[in-house]
Amino acid sequence: MDKSRRDPLIDAVRGLALVMIFINHVPGNPLEELTSRNFGPSDATELFVFLAGYSAAIVYGRRMERDGLVRTSFRLWGRAFNLYVLHLFTLLLATAIAATASLVTADPHLLDWINLGPIFFDPVPTLIGVVTLGHQAGYFNILPLYILLMAAASVMLPLVKINPWAALAPSVGLYLAVQIGDLNFPNYPTSGTWFFNPMAWQMMFVIGLVCGNRARNGLIPVPYHPFVAMAAGLVIVVGLGMKLAGYYPSPDALPLPFFMFGQDKTFMTVPRLVHALALLYLGAHFGARAALRWLGPIGRSLEEMGRHGLLIFCTGSVFAILAQLCLFAIDADRLTAGAVVLAGLAGLMFLAKGRSWYLGVSRVEQQLGSSPQPSALPANSV
Repeated sequence: MDKSRRDPLIDAVRGLALVMIFINHVPGNPLEELTSRNFGPSDATELFVFLAGYSAAIVYGRRMERDGLVRTSFRLWGRAFNLYVLHLFTLLLATAIAATASLVTADPHLLDWINLGPIFFDPVPTLIGVVTLGHQAGYFNILPLYILLMAAASVMLPLVKINPWAALAPSVGLYLAVQIGDLNFPNYPTSGTWFFNPMAWQMMFVIGLVCGNRARNGLIPVPYHPFVAMAAGLVIVVGLGMKLAGYYPSPDALPLPFFMFGQDKTFMTVPRLVHALALLYLGAHFGARAALRWLGPIGRSLEEMGRHGLLIFCTGSVFAILAQLCLFAIDADRLTAGAVVLAGLAGLMFLAKGRSWYLGVSRVEQQLGSSPQPSALPANSV
């Protein structure tokens, strides 16, 4: 993204989503109770996917106007390929960490950690599954979704630019067909299906594309209306009540299709989708920028983490699997787990700051290198 036109709020919200994802990826720590998933049906994943679409519309929408559809499509596919390589690399690191933990502790059961067992015990078909995204380890299944969404953006983004409804109508149609038909991509070689169903989650991504395209054109993504604000507030209150009451209805609890009232994450059912959109709407219209200023240094750290989101996400994924195995090996209590998570978050924040510093130094060096340099000045003249 053009750094001069980045929105600090978008980066900060992305950073907040990454923080919550990291916390939730280390089960058993007390900070889990503070993440958004405890206050309604949705969690940080919906936020992450929405912002992926929002940012893609701003970055690649501008490039599409400048470079045309074909060149921009190749850029999107190149981005998807880079994500694919990063996914394989982080999964390889996770596999190596599990193997090391198993050797150090002499516990072969650790090879089964987060669904890594098939890689060790049935490697021939599983390696095929890994490279085709058919086999996904637990906590390493967001990037496969992101890969497909970025590749598909070459089709969705032009539709958004023609008319938002040209993209939203087929997106809603696919979403409903997937929910009604129980459609999903199969795993390979093991049984089951993808944890994040791309055909369902594309709905949130397309909504992000539409909102980002409006923002890029200087429009409010979704204008304020008191009725919509009241409805969004009601959704959040009902979602909080469901969560506090532990209400997770079975598929036959109501005379309605399950996707209308269930809280299934794989299919991103309607309550999750609507709750996430309600949070985004109210956050956008009621004090999000003021909250960012009020947070001061913490807000700036979140902004830096969001600015380098892919680096932070991949590093956090590896940190999380390392933390899981270390905490399991020492049979840590919740306070220890919380301390480890805080240390991991501090490490991610310092990584983001270091990355910002490095890019700043590199930018200055490039500017100096491209400027005419006086060759006859003595070395101590400045």
